[in-house]
Amino acid sequence: MTSLLAASAWDYEFHPEVWLLVAAIIGLGVYSVRNIGPLVVPAGEPVTTVNQKRFFIVGVAMLWLAADWPMHDIAEEHLYFVH
Repeated sequence: MTSLLAASAWDYEFHPEVWLLVAAIIGLGVYSVRNIGPLVVPAGEPVTTVNQKRFFIVGVAMLWLAADWPMHDIAEEHLYFVH
């Protein structure tokens, strides 16, 4: 029983796979807007709108918050359905 009390769900644990996933999504998003977008969008039109940029940032931030600490550790150790 004391071992359960000694373990804390709030101990930080680095998850490089989450950080790599978020970095890859951001990198691919920037690459597609800068390199692919101008090739497929008609001349004179913007590649992305301000709202599209905002939604992308919010989406990546929500993914990062849901997949990284503390949700990742709590989901793996206590509430797997959250994961």
